[in-house]
Amino acid sequence: MNFTKVTNSGAIHFKLKDNRIGAIYPTGYVRVSTFQDNYYHNKRLMYQINKQEKKWYDKSKPWGFNIVRVKVPTLLDGFKMLQRFENNNCVNRDNVTQESFQCNSEAIKMVEYNYGTLTLTVVFNSGKSYEYLNVPRKVYDDLKISESKGKFINTIIKKFKCRALTQAV
Repeated sequence: MNFTKVTNSGAIHFKLKDNRIGAIYPTGYVRVSTFQDNYYHNKRLMYQINKQEKKWYDKSKPWGFNIVRVKVPTLLDGFKMLQRFENNNCVNRDNVTQESFQCNSEAIKMVEYNYGTLTLTVVFNSGKSYEYLNVPRKVYDDLKISESKGKFINTIIKKFKCRALTQAV
């Protein structure tokens, strides 16, 4: 992670190892850019990586809450959060052709992505494996940060052409 600049508003920008921008704001928010460039006149779309918390405004109703982001108390805490994000989510794609991660999921055991062929392999806890074809990198990146890998695969990934892989004995 390399320091790039401090903006007029006091936000500190860093270039992450996968060339995205990470920003720590004086307001206590930490954001990371997506891989989508030229979003609204050369500005990058940013999303917050601060922890989410439910704030109740009416506990008598199941929907009586708002989701809010927990602000970091200091810039050092924001920097540490950005470092953890980079270590867990960013890959220097110049040197890596494929990447995989284990899932803590009821249905999914492991996911593997090949940057060269744009194939996504999903290994389910049942032992079945499927290879999804022509999956863009952005979709894979969104899968990595999704809260529910199973829901993401069911709603987004299953739209891509796939083939069943032979089951290992």
